[in-house]
Amino acid sequence: MFINFGDILGSFAQPSLWIAAAGQNAFDTGAGMSLLLVYATYMDRSVGIVRYSVFIPVINNIVSLYASFTIFSTVFSTLIQTDGTITRSAILNIMQDSGPGSTGLTFTWIPVLFAKVGILGRVLCVLFFLCLTFAGVSSLLATLQACVLVLKEIGVSHRISVAASLITLVVCGIPSAIKLEILENQDNTWGYALIISGLLLAVLVIVYNPMRFRRVIVNSYGADDWPAPLIWVPVIT
Repeated sequence: MFINFGDILGSFAQPSLWIAAAGQNAFDTGAGMSLLLVYATYMDRSVGIVRYSVFIPVINNIVSLYASFTIFSTVFSTLIQTDGTITRSAILNIMQDSGPGSTGLTFTWIPVLFAKVGILGRVLCVLFFLCLTFAGVSSLLATLQACVLVLKEIGVSHRISVAASLITLVVCGIPSAIKLEILENQDNTWGYALIISGLLLAVLVIVYNPMRFRRVIVNSYGADDWPAPLIWVPVIT
């Protein structure tokens, strides 16, 4: 806890940290990308949308926090064992510069962590990156479906919508796959875009009237779900 928070409390005064955190949450939960709207097209009244809206961000952030403890502890313990004279500031600098878009934190230090477990660690490492691959593919499928629904709304057939969306996503992703600096640039750029997109969705609710949205769209429509609390109104406003 001290390593994770105590040495970096000054970072909380940096606006870029809050922007990066908001963009990360907007992507992780699918809120800023309108992915939950895509999933909503397949839901009925029996789906507890309020419960999902609570569980998704809470579980996501708990897992992210636990992962940060694991990776940070691995970096600190490994570097201190390797070089007993290294300072905490130097370790933090290494972590901050560990590859474009912090790719080094995953692709460098996770294998180091599992290597400490021996043969079992190799198996766990393979399973970890396999799960990471499935997580990426599942996010891609949701993004693909969001594009498909937009095209279908303007009259494009399903097959053409899928093909056009898939080809566009692959072509647009090639530069980032080839050069990590482009990936980092796109990550920063679209992190801002996700925040703006999420704000626009909130504006729609504000224009509709948050109290009426809570009463009619959420509480009255949902069946066997938690009621949206009144505190939601000032939060969304």
